[in-house]
Amino acid sequence: MVGRALAPGGWVCFVDDRDQERTNERFVTDQATPAVWRPLRDGSEHRVVKVYYTPGQLTAKLAALGWSAAIRETSPPLLVGNARRR
Repeated sequence: MVGRALAPGGWVCFVDDRDQERTNERFVTDQATPAVWRPLRDGSEHRVVKVYYTPGQLTAKLAALGWSAAIRETSPPLLVGNARRR
């Protein structure tokens, strides 16, 4: 779906939590899709889909789908990258 939204030769950029951040999460149990509970400032909690990858894991997953990617970890603890269809 992302690839169809890009112009020919276009790139996608992304930022997400690093794999190490999973230790701070409260995972939703008994659900096929990985999800965590996220509190909002108003006190409500919501389930959000959350799949953690290391840079190598995500690069390999994207390569298997026909993308080339450059992904790295930063400080503060974030995963940042860009990718494009090969």
